[in-house]
Amino acid sequence: MKIQLQCWFNSISLIFLTRLCAGFFNFKQKLVKTLLITGAGKGIGLETAKLAVSAGHNVIAISRNISALEAVKGIQAFSVDLSAEKAISAFVQKIANVSIDVLINNAGILTNTAVAESSFELFEKIYKVNVFGLAELTRQLLPQISSEGHVVNISSMGGFKGVLNSQAYPFTPVVKEQSSP
Repeated sequence: MKIQLQCWFNSISLIFLTRLCAGFFNFKQKLVKTLLITGAGKGIGLETAKLAVSAGHNVIAISRNISALEAVKGIQAFSVDLSAEKAISAFVQKIANVSIDVLINNAGILTNTAVAESSFELFEKIYKVNVFGLAELTRQLLPQISSEGHVVNISSMGGFKGVLNSQAYPFTPVVKEQSSP
């Protein structure tokens, strides 16, 4: 059975997060694991990828912009547009022979646009990545996730508390949090 973990991050310091993840990455058995991290080009995703590599794990990291990832030794970086189903399928085919122990769904789009100033197209763009893209990636990867594997959805308090001038984003953490493989 796959284990679904939910993580909500609001104003948690990166130091606290890395300490939290350090315990998670130690995996009591001290075995090398393979992690796939989405949204790893910056912020929490990038720091999580660095932490996992430093703990000796295999890291596959995806982001639209992979320049920061390419600078980290030991990370297999892939540029993937999570809003495009064909791009997701092509990526999954590239790693078809890889068994994944941990899938960390961290990708998300946040723009600084008030709801009144946003458009249907902007809402659609955000949902394509924050909800549909992550769900489709997870669905396609399920056969590759080990029987003892984990799927971790990184969400935020923005869906519960709201984020000033952030249009569709506050809706997507709630949807992401309710999604389970």
